[in-house]
Amino acid sequence: MLCEFLYGVNEKKKITAKQVRDAIIKCFSEAHELVITTQPEFAKTKKLTKKMKEEWARDFVKSIFRTRGADFEKPTVEDLVYVVEQLKSYASLFRSPAIIEKNAKQIMGLIKKIKD
Repeated sequence: MLCEFLYGVNEKKKITAKQVRDAIIKCFSEAHELVITTQPEFAKTKKLTKKMKEEWARDFVKSIFRTRGADFEKPTVEDLVYVVEQLKSYASLFRSPAIIEKNAKQIMGLIKKIKD
């Protein structure tokens, strides 16, 4: 049986831009866990929770929306594609090209299924 969920999105149901935005955050948070734990704001934190890591990733993604002048709360397909491209660039500092492309391809697959 194939998995119906990808980064929290049920691929068998209607997919919205907000769901894909949240999937991007989840993917980024999971893929960059080690990078997140080395951020200065967490230097004195003994134990990072999953929620703390996801909040950092959410803030990072929000900052990309801001640089585009896009509304984080009302993402468009074009905004999401832009975010994916920016995250690919950032990830290239830490991750292998194969992993980056795999994750980007998964997210782009979700973007193509958006039915807002």
